[in-house]
Amino acid sequence: MPGIDDQLIDGLESFRKAWEIYITDQTGGNALTLILRANEAYRFIVAFRATLISVTMTFQAQPPIYANGKPFNLTLDIDGDVRDVISKLSALHSIYARLCNLLEIIEDDYPLQISDIEISSIDIRAYGNALLIGIVEGLIEKSFRHGYDSFLRQAQRQATGFKAEELAKVLNVRQLLRDAGRDASLLDPGIDAAALEIAADLERLAAGVPSVQINTERIDVGSLAEAEYIARSKQTHIESSMPLRLEHKTNDDAVDD
Repeated sequence: MPGIDDQLIDGLESFRKAWEIYITDQTGGNALTLILRANEAYRFIVAFRATLISVTMTFQAQPPIYANGKPFNLTLDIDGDVRDVISKLSALHSIYARLCNLLEIIEDDYPLQISDIEISSIDIRAYGNALLIGIVEGLIEKSFRHGYDSFLRQAQRQATGFKAEELAKVLNVRQLLRDAGRDASLLDPGIDAAALEIAADLERLAAGVPSVQINTERIDVGSLAEAEYIARSKQTHIESSMPLRLEHKTNDDAVDD
């Protein structure tokens, strides 16, 4: 499942291709495709703007505004650029927000605050609700360990181990909630869907990251497999984010004006 940043880029690219096709072959069918792609790109722009506003609001260098919180440090070893930072921050915030929704915690009362961030290796210092941060730490640790171990076990290494459906089962969100002292049975109807969405967010967080440090604990795929892992994980992420292919309609296939 692609992040909103990937959806925006892909949506704009689809619109660009539809425009180029339309200006060279102005048929009714191509006009309809252009309109659909424009509407899709607009929706992604609106969604991306909302995400950017949300991330910006959490980027606060001031002291925490609530007492029952917990600091959280996350270092992703990646040669990151601004797009990587936005993607990783968006994924982290999405995980936190989904847990708020699942546990019926009002996010505005316990926002995830980003107090500092460095782009060189994407070093994030954050603060959030103690219960939620504890679960987030467990999810990230468990998912990265599974992803790295799964990758190393594969003889042909055709994938990274970060498959949303498989990872959702491995994470066992129900057990994590029980460990955190919550009655998972009361939340059962929404757990499966939330677990799949969280697993997809974790796949975005892991893309291109051969090692991670959660507070003081470091996990890595190993120096010998690092380069191959980076290449494979980025390719897997790109394939999961592929936009709908746009085919050039001929006059025979299109509906004329």
